[in-house]
Formats: sequence, C-alpha cells, structure tokens
Amino acid sequence: MTKKLTALLMVVMMLLTLVGCGDETTEEAIGGPDIRGVIIAVEKNQAGGVGRIFVKGELEEGTSYDQAYISIVQDTNIVGEEQQGLSVDDLWVGKTVEVWFEGDVAESYPVQAKGKRVKVLNQT
Repeated sequence: MTKKLTALLMVVMMLLTLVGCGDETTEEAIGGPDIRGVIIAVEKNQAGGVGRIFVKGELEEGTSYDQAYISIVQDTNIVGEEQQGLSVDDLWVGKTVEVWFEGDVAESYPVQAKGKRVKVLNQT
C-alpha cells in the first residue's frame, strides 16, 4: 500500500510541475501591454534584420508609456491578432502594435526596453 501511495504522490507532483510550466509569453500570463501605438521607425541590426522599433501612441488605461524604443531580439515573441506566429519581417512603419517589455526599462524619454512580446494589430 505504501508503494502505491508513494507512486500516486509522485504522479500528482509531476502533473503539478507540468501545469506550472506554461507559456510565459501569453497575454494571460503577462498582463496588459506596456505600450500600444504605431511603429514610427524601424532600425536594422548589423545582420540586416530588425534590431529596434520606435513606437508612438497615446497613454491609455492599461498602458504605461506613450513612446518607446523597443529592442527586438531573437527570443522576442511576435504574433498577430489571432495569436499566429509572425517574424521581424512583419514589423513595418505604419503598423499598429501592442508591446510588452522584458526586464529593466531605461528611464529616458522615450523609454528604451527589450521586447518580450509584440502583437501586430493591423496586418494589412
């Protein structure tokens, strides 16, 4: 009986561990965006890909900034409105985006931050 109880407890603990390992980039997990606005500029990195975007919007309820330079790195999660995966090639001047920051924010104006998640709102 003790072996069965121990095995059952181990299975329950493994399941609880797996449940805690969800996607930390979903909106449910990270809350509302830090900024919502239009991409005003796209700066290329040394490899020719997108290295940084400048987003300008309005300070709205649920956002923290009206302007920001956002570094786009390899692990930045870029998605569309339907949560489909997009790439840095989908980040153009004129696109409306919501951006979640990761880590510390350089408190300059406009702020500078690393992008954790970029959601492209108008994909036309």
